[in-house]
Amino acid sequence: MNSLKIQDELHKRNLNYRRIGEALGVSGNYVAGIANRNNTSYRIACAIAKAIDKSVSDVFPDKYTNNPVSESQAVEELRQKLAS
Repeated sequence: MNSLKIQDELHKRNLNYRRIGEALGVSGNYVAGIANRNNTSYRIACAIAKAIDKSVSDVFPDKYTNNPVSESQAVEELRQKLAS
């Protein structure tokens, strides 16, 4: 899913990158960078996907797939587990 489609889906839900960023404690520009594939963050990618009711692999199939798990994805999942 490209960034324009992501923005469209967010708009339908009265959401935007700034609101997602505020909820996560990061800037809206950082969230936009993830959506535009300029930066990588599994946590932010998951939040974007959840905000539009899709799986992270549906929104970012070029970055995150159900298998195999990428190294960065595995590390991010471990961080999330350890933080809870």
